[in-house]
Amino acid sequence: MRYKRNFALLRERLKEHGRQSLFDGYVPTKTDCVLIVDDVLTTGSSVKETISALKTTSATIAGAVVLVKRGEVELPVPFTYILHIDELL
Repeated sequence: MRYKRNFALLRERLKEHGRQSLFDGYVPTKTDCVLIVDDVLTTGSSVKETISALKTTSATIAGAVVLVKRGEVELPVPFTYILHIDELL
């Protein structure tokens, strides 16, 4: 990767083989500071699920960023977006 940063994907459920983890790729640790990146935010459920999963690792959550914001959502971390849905319609 260009910036030599660790990358992890969050699975919807635990893998049944290999490491029993919700994370694919790097698994954050308590020494990590993590930025959550998502494509679209409507209800915030996927970002909230990611926050819950990250809390189990004790990693610091710097915040969340999404490409397109579709709904009004309160999140327990700092949050920003690139485009609002109204800018695309």
